[in-house]
Amino acid sequence: FEDYRLTYNGNVTTPAPSRLVKPDSKQESTRPSISYNQSPVEQFKKSIKRDKSDFTVLKDKKQFKSWHQSLLAVAAAQDVEEVLDPDYKPTNEEETNLFKEKQKYMYLVAMTILKTDRGIVFVGQHEADGDAQQVFKKVIDFYLHSRTADIDASSSLKYITSAKLGEGTWNGTTVGFISHWQEQVRQYNKIVDEVDVIGPNLMHTMLKTAVFDIEELRAVQNTADQLKVFTGKGQTYEEYRTLLISAATSYDDNHKPKPFLSRRNTNNRKVYQHDIVYNDELSWGDHSEYDQFNVHTDVQEIQAYATNFQRSRDNRNISTFPPQSIYKDIDDQSKSAWTQIDPNIRSKIVKSLAPQSEPPVHSL
Repeated sequence: FEDYRLTYNGNVTTPAPSRLVKPDSKQESTRPSISYNQSPVEQFKKSIKRDKSDFTVLKDKKQFKSWHQSLLAVAAAQDVEEVLDPDYKPTNEEETNLFKEKQKYMYLVAMTILKTDRGIVFVGQHEADGDAQQVFKKVIDFYLHSRTADIDASSSLKYITSAKLGEGTWNGTTVGFISHWQEQVRQYNKIVDEVDVIGPNLMHTMLKTAVFDIEELRAVQNTADQLKVFTGKGQTYEEYRTLLISAATSYDDNHKPKPFLSRRNTNNRKVYQHDIVYNDELSWGDHSEYDQFNVHTDVQEIQAYATNFQRSRDNRNISTFPPQSIYKDIDDQSKSAWTQIDPNIRSKIVKSLAPQSEPPVHSL
């Protein structure tokens, strides 16, 4: 056996190392890392997908307030907000080159979205230099700080101080009215000098006046006044506004128009007019040609609606409507059903409600 071991010349195969065994880290070759620093211009071109169609088109000055708000938001999202800052100036070569790229893009945006008369003029004035910063500066200055802005401020202030819920001037919900009123105050404060800004205390007083005719909303302030007697602490505007919105939400939920069978195949009323035009025998009728107002509804449209509503009241045949003492107790479905009855029949019904004089007694 020992001779066999000494004389055996067989080939011995050494097994390959298992693939599950982790190779020695010292034997592992490492690839050299290649670093490439992109310039700000290259990063701008590749980082965010920009689409000029994301910007809202300005076709009428009535749109400016909501358009301006949208413009700032989209510009920030697309990393071009410096172009809308009239005071921005690049401080070095890299920033200058980057700003030129942003100017090119925003000038194309300006050509696409500025469709008012003055907007088109301002774009044309910078056709040679493509200075989008100046284009937007001129547009914003024109609508915020020019004579046009002064007229808009006067119109807004007149609406803010005179608007009242419950007088037939608002075609929508009570929450919508409060939100619209607050937005008008915000926009007004944005375009007037600091000395003319409406502060919280005055806003508190004006908003109380605006909703005074709605009993459920008036109760918010009445409750606060009662608490002040016991606690000695008055209610702030923010506290009042929060409670008022809560009360208005409940009011709207309790006064939604209810569908009924007799009008299933006709267009439903789009307004809550029967809720906010109070106990007035002349307030019957449908104004469905108007879309329901919201926070962005222009003041001029509201004023036109109020004028139309007043005219329709003045021209209405009073003889076809019940007296106020009866109207205030009629539910919403019955109000709507009443307007579907022939006017001649309605007139006869109203006459039958009038007190009848007793016939004279003849003596024999």
